[in-house]
Amino acid sequence: MDGRMKRSRWTPPPETDIDNAVLVSHLSIDTYAIGRLRFSVISPEDLNASRYTLVCLSLDASDSSHNRRRAMEHLAQGIVKSCKQLADAHNVLLRVTTFGTYLNEIQGFTLLPQCNPANYQGAFSCMGMTALNDAALDAVQATAAFGRYLHNRHRVANGVVVLVTDGCDNHSTFWPQQVRDALAVAVERGYLESITSILVGVLDKDSGAYQEMSDSLRRLANQSGFTHYVEWDELNFADLLSLSHFIYDQVFSAHRSLESVNNNVESESDDDSSRKPEEKN
Repeated sequence: MDGRMKRSRWTPPPETDIDNAVLVSHLSIDTYAIGRLRFSVISPEDLNASRYTLVCLSLDASDSSHNRRRAMEHLAQGIVKSCKQLADAHNVLLRVTTFGTYLNEIQGFTLLPQCNPANYQGAFSCMGMTALNDAALDAVQATAAFGRYLHNRHRVANGVVVLVTDGCDNHSTFWPQQVRDALAVAVERGYLESITSILVGVLDKDSGAYQEMSDSLRRLANQSGFTHYVEWDELNFADLLSLSHFIYDQVFSAHRSLESVNNNVESESDDDSSRKPEEKN
């Protein structure tokens, strides 16, 4: 990316617009499609709360991540274990995907108490190129489309999208500007109260290519409209613990802000219901 991309408003084509998400199968897990992008959720009939935080974790599974495969699995496990400490963990849904040349959904949106960290052991297979932009758009649109489903059923939701990569994009169909506009559309249309987006670069600072890759990822995060760009040197035990806690803090903050929004909505509803109609003379 050379940073000279046009900044004009992108109009989502039909095959990528979240308003065109369609249900393609209905079992205990529902599968939705937006063009060639697909995501799954637990049966919505199991969702009875008035607010939800939707978390999408997307992990690099390209060839270059092969030596970090176990670390990526442990990261997913650590995030689940950390977030289960939330008082309202039953109001958080987690989706886990990997990306290389292709995108792979490891787990569709699932209520946090139902997420078993052991299921991620051995679930990651590293191969191919790095379709980072495609993974980002997939994560944002899946989160927004499920937020739309909840919004249409008078529930409030917000989103947290986390992408972890050890390299730059080299195999995407979509562009950073499309990710930026998808983030904006999700909030502008009211499907999500807010969406926090985090790009995590796992880079070897001793590598001769470090500065170039760091600058490239930082530029990509800016072009894509990500809320945060953070870097970790290696995913050793201490790094995994620190990164898991960082993501926990982001989910915690998002969930607390949603609780305030929901309380305000309920308060306004109570005020409306308590008002007596004017008596006609």
